[in-house]
Amino acid sequence: MAPSPKRKATLDTDALLAEACEDHARLAARLTEADAERDARLIENDPSAVDMAEKAVAAAKGDMERCTRRIMLLEQKAAEELRQRQTKAHADLIERVEAKFKARDAIGEEIAAHLAALEGAFRRFLATNQEISAAWPFDPTDGLPALIDDSQIAAIRHEIYRISGRPFGGAQLPGASCPTPFTDTRPESVEPLVDRLKAATAYATTKMRAAKVRALPPVSAIEQAPVKIEATANTVEQPAPVAPIVTRNDNIPEYLFRVDFVHMQTRAPRTEEVLFGPAEVAEAFLDGIGPAGKRGSEIAMRLAIARAPEGFILKEGTNAIRLDMARLQQSINAD
Repeated sequence: MAPSPKRKATLDTDALLAEACEDHARLAARLTEADAERDARLIENDPSAVDMAEKAVAAAKGDMERCTRRIMLLEQKAAEELRQRQTKAHADLIERVEAKFKARDAIGEEIAAHLAALEGAFRRFLATNQEISAAWPFDPTDGLPALIDDSQIAAIRHEIYRISGRPFGGAQLPGASCPTPFTDTRPESVEPLVDRLKAATAYATTKMRAAKVRALPPVSAIEQAPVKIEATANTVEQPAPVAPIVTRNDNIPEYLFRVDFVHMQTRAPRTEEVLFGPAEVAEAFLDGIGPAGKRGSEIAMRLAIARAPEGFILKEGTNAIRLDMARLQQSINAD
């Protein structure tokens, strides 16, 4: 058999294996023909022709053996190349997935930064609402329209739903809550938080400006004196504020307020003590009630906030601003 023509170097193993299989099929047909020719010569009993036929069969068998061997080698090579491709594809897949993890981690850092900023804004939002509640005697029915009671939390949950709500399935931001789950679950139907706050502020402003100023009887002038503020840190070491010297009228009872704060990052507590002087007492009585009323709480809160170190906000809870009634009673009895 004449040697097979030279294969092009550009052919890959799979193409060479396909050609080898085609060669094997042709060689098998050739061997079958050679066997038939030899058998025919044997029947004719032509020794010289039989010898030639036997040589043709032997040549065909040799070519078949070489072709079979070549196919085996090509199959081994193809298997090795497949393994190498699998290994490379496996490594490439790992690299792509690792890149996805890195991208996920970067996005997670972005989310964490936004959440930290959001948590800070949320605490300031609650503290400011608490300052509003401490400063003005709103009615209990004003909580919802003014967004100064638990409705403030609900309003934020509704805003989260407006931004991320998926009423028909899918992940949404934690805390999302639809305000109308039985009538309208469309996120776009939710009133934006900014608009709700503007409406709530307009309501509260109208309510305050409509309130009448209490008529007060004329009173004797009280000697004016600066306020004395004493600050203490409960659990963390804080720089104690330097209190100004107070010249206090001995006839004025001692109105001592304690205002609780908490640090936004460390959650460390701090209490500011505010002792009213004549000026603060006089201002508190402008509402006809005095330091024990809302005006007194607002004055104490305002002075304490001005003295609290940076990073501290008013502590949550209705007892964050307290008048020391025992000290007030002692001062009255002492007089």
